[in-house]
Amino acid sequence: MRSGYLHVVALLSLSGLVSSTPAPHRDATSHAPLVPRSPFPNRKVFIPQWEVQAHPDGEKIKLNGTAQEVLKQLRSINPDYDSHFGLDEDDEEAETGLQERQIPGTGTNVLFQTVICNQFEKAYQNRVLEGAQYLRRTKGQPELSAGPQECGRVSCAYNAAIWWCNDVSSLS
Repeated sequence: MRSGYLHVVALLSLSGLVSSTPAPHRDATSHAPLVPRSPFPNRKVFIPQWEVQAHPDGEKIKLNGTAQEVLKQLRSINPDYDSHFGLDEDDEEAETGLQERQIPGTGTNVLFQTVICNQFEKAYQNRVLEGAQYLRRTKGQPELSAGPQECGRVSCAYNAAIWWCNDVSSLS
């Protein structure tokens, strides 16, 4: 369920601040990710789903949420997740992560076609860059909802969000 025409939202500015969306209110009794409010005019929001492994030899499972929410769920399933998957060591994939994020069957990387800026609350640029590095190190494969005009928040930490959007009406 991937698309060759993805619109990725990059949030950067020269001032050292970037944009972010406010976190939704969370019910203290619920552990499920909540759908955040859409910061994009005329776009729907979905919760990304990730195909991941909780144990090194375990089967792949699907979990929902941002990369940070999925990691929290994985640590709940497997308290030794960090050591089993080398998260407590330097991760060389951080430098090469983009090469491994290719569109399946095409041999090409996802193209950045649209950049949307200044439609959000402020966030620090370094926090967004940390989020991008975090996503490059994230184990598992996110799934994208069919568009058009669908967006999912794939990372959210320290008041800095990274969104993944699709403007294609079908996924191939």
